[in-house]
Amino acid sequence: MDMWRAISLSTLLMFSLYVNSIDGATFNIKNNCPYTVWAAAVPGGGKRLDQGQSWDLNVPAGTKQARIWARTKCQFDVSGK
Repeated sequence: MDMWRAISLSTLLMFSLYVNSIDGATFNIKNNCPYTVWAAAVPGGGKRLDQGQSWDLNVPAGTKQARIWARTKCQFDVSGK
């Protein structure tokens, strides 16, 4: 009986480690400002957000570091620079 209990606990532990290791995160970034903002993230890229728009940013499981920030009054040329 003790052997089966040990096997069951080991199986449960392995399953819980597997489930915990596959979770990522989703951030919903919303512009509540009355002007346009440019949201950016590493990893993830960037996106223009007009007033009221939102951006769902999915961060994959295993990501060790990430940053999210916003800028205003950005000006870009035709090439996007």
